[in-house]
Amino acid sequence: MSAKGLSLVLALALSAHAWAGEEIDPSDLGRGFTGYELFDPGLVQLRQGPYVEGNHAIVIYTAAREAVDLAEGCPQVDPAAREAIEQAYQQMAASQHRYVSARQWTRLREALHGSYKQPPLRGVLECGAFAMQAPHFDERMEGRLLAHTEMSRSANGAVDDRADALRPVLGLGMAGGTLVNHVLNGSNAERAGLKANDEVLSVQGTAVATTYGIEQVLRAYAPGDRIQLKVRRTVLDLATGASSQELDIALVLQSRAALLAR
Repeated sequence: MSAKGLSLVLALALSAHAWAGEEIDPSDLGRGFTGYELFDPGLVQLRQGPYVEGNHAIVIYTAAREAVDLAEGCPQVDPAAREAIEQAYQQMAASQHRYVSARQWTRLREALHGSYKQPPLRGVLECGAFAMQAPHFDERMEGRLLAHTEMSRSANGAVDDRADALRPVLGLGMAGGTLVNHVLNGSNAERAGLKANDEVLSVQGTAVATTYGIEQVLRAYAPGDRIQLKVRRTVLDLATGASSQELDIALVLQSRAALLAR
């Protein structure tokens, strides 16, 4: 999940948290939740709160709303791309139904279109990405739902509270999802060949989408244990463009205390 997508989920979750456990009328939700009830009839999940594992309505609504906002806003930024943007949206709405039904796509767009003073403006790069990513909405949704599950588990106590000397870490700096910002100098991660911009896909065979998920897997291990990571490495080449490959990397875990002492 992108940092932007994660922040949107958290923003909606925080908004929902204000109503958790209370009686809510749809009219109380405001423009930020236009069409939300299509995904959570009776606002059941909203009343329960955002961090109940399996309560995914907020995440699905956020992703679907992002897509509609792009379909509505991008033609304002690049009128020449209007046809391509609309075609991408229609392809998505006609085929991507694992999480959003055809009826929900139609009704959400109608609701949002009627609520806009003007469609939200988007950047040119964002609009270009939408045209390429729209046909893969369901696939991308998997990562967002996994991230929400990991955050929910963390909020409900699935954290590693061992002392730093007993707590294993990868030796990687990350922000947002599981994209590596930097590899700590002298760490086992560096020796194993991990690099900045690698994306960690799984730890010991368990798919991960956030640092919360990584921490949850590592609770079963200790410093000195050898684990297996699957990472995606993307390489940019001026002549051929971007290419990516998935790598299996063995790594000996180090304690958080050992790495902090460096």
